[in-house]
Amino acid sequence: MAKPVHAAEKAQFVELFAAGHTIAQIAQDLERSPQTVQEHLAAAGKIDRKPPRGVTAEQIKAVTAAYVNDRLSMRRCAAEFGMPVGTVRRTLLFAGVPLTPPVSAAGHLITGHAVHHHRSPAIDPPAGAGRSVGSRSPGIHPVRAGCRPPGRGPTAQQRPLDQHFGEALRNFAATGNGPYHPRDQHANRRPSPGTGRPTPGLDASQSPAVERLLTAPTDELGSCTGLLPCDLARLRVWLTALAAAMRRYRCPLARRVRRVRARR
Repeated sequence: MAKPVHAAEKAQFVELFAAGHTIAQIAQDLERSPQTVQEHLAAAGKIDRKPPRGVTAEQIKAVTAAYVNDRLSMRRCAAEFGMPVGTVRRTLLFAGVPLTPPVSAAGHLITGHAVHHHRSPAIDPPAGAGRSVGSRSPGIHPVRAGCRPPGRGPTAQQRPLDQHFGEALRNFAATGNGPYHPRDQHANRRPSPGTGRPTPGLDASQSPAVERLLTAPTDELGSCTGLLPCDLARLRVWLTALAAAMRRYRCPLARRVRRVRARR
């Protein structure tokens, strides 16, 4: 006869699941069967008891593998398997995949599946920071409010490599985009204090920090920034494309073409 599950143990199921542990890991750590863990998580509303209508067992395995192993977002999974995003979410809940972003022991969110939806301790602005590069409204950081307790800036060990690198990382985590698109160069310039004249934003093609990011080993960058290797790979691809776009944008022929088009 199975031993009864007490309230404290049920709360531990939910806590471990919210921290990013799978059902199999929770069952192994607490010496319970996966079925018992699944039942109590379903009773707590953390997972679904029944699979979504019309989704086969093979599709459940494929969606779970794509989300967990390939680290695709729910939108990407929906596009890959031809399902609505809500069906993908219910499929993952039925499979026992924790959808809550995992939290470290210090209370910081750990980046992973969707870096531009959640903050990371390495790329948060300090308390009271104003607008970042690429933000359209002064004084408002584009990261969603409520993802992290207010007033906690990065520690000295978590600060990015330098100011330019920090601006690029903060904006990438906030929006998934670059500091600015080339055509938005003038719209995103900020007035210099006391002069009223615009100051140039971050030029990724000329920043030594960006060059360092593109050439430094992944392990070194991971220890400096706290980002996962998959996020660093995405950031490298984005910065390479941005640097190429900036070089194209600044060449004389491109400026001449833009002037001709502006006259028409």
